[in-house]
Amino acid sequence: YKLLHAQEIEARMAVPIMDEGRITGCLGVDNPHYALGDTFLLRSMAYFIKSYTEKQRAKKHLERLSLTDSLTGLGNRNQYLAALRGMRSSEAHDIGVAFIDINGLKAANDAFGHDYGDRILIKIAGILRDIFGDNVFRTGGDEFIVLCRDISHKEFVEKADAMRVKIAATPDCRISCGATWRNAMEDIDALIS
Repeated sequence: YKLLHAQEIEARMAVPIMDEGRITGCLGVDNPHYALGDTFLLRSMAYFIKSYTEKQRAKKHLERLSLTDSLTGLGNRNQYLAALRGMRSSEAHDIGVAFIDINGLKAANDAFGHDYGDRILIKIAGILRDIFGDNVFRTGGDEFIVLCRDISHKEFVEKADAMRVKIAATPDCRISCGATWRNAMEDIDALIS
C-alpha cells in the first residue's frame, strides 16, 4: 500500500495474464472511476495479449523449423541459401568452405535400416557442430556444407584436420570431404564448386 500510495494510487483493478498455466504478468487500471470491480474489459484484453503472445511464439517456432534440419538440428538448405545470399551481398574476407559427403549411407540404410543411418548422420552432424559451430548446414540426404567467414587459413586448416581426425576415429562414419580457403571472396559459388 505504501508503494501505491506514494504514486497517488488509491484503488487498483487487475487481472492476471496467463501463459501455459503460469501467471506471466498482469493488466490493471489504477484509480478506476467507473465500473469498479467489473473486470470484463481487462480479462478480454488479457486474453488478446495471451493470444498474440502465443501467435508470436508459434511464428518463431515455424521460422526455426523452416531453417533447421529436424534430424540433426543443423541449418537446413533454406538456411544455407540465406547464408549464401548474405555472403553474396557482403564483402567477406578470409573464407573457408568444406563440402562433406557421407560414404556408404545408402548401403548402411539398406543393410541395417534407416534408424542406423540416422544415427550416423547425427554423429557426423555433432562432430561438425562441435568443430565449426553454427557454420554447418545439412543440404541434402548425406551432404553437409561448412561456410566459415572471416577465418584465418591456419584456423580453418586446423578445424578441417580436427574434423577428419574425429570422424576417422568414429566407428561406421566415413566421409569424402573437399575443403578450400580464400583470403578474398570473389565468387562464392565458384569457391563452393
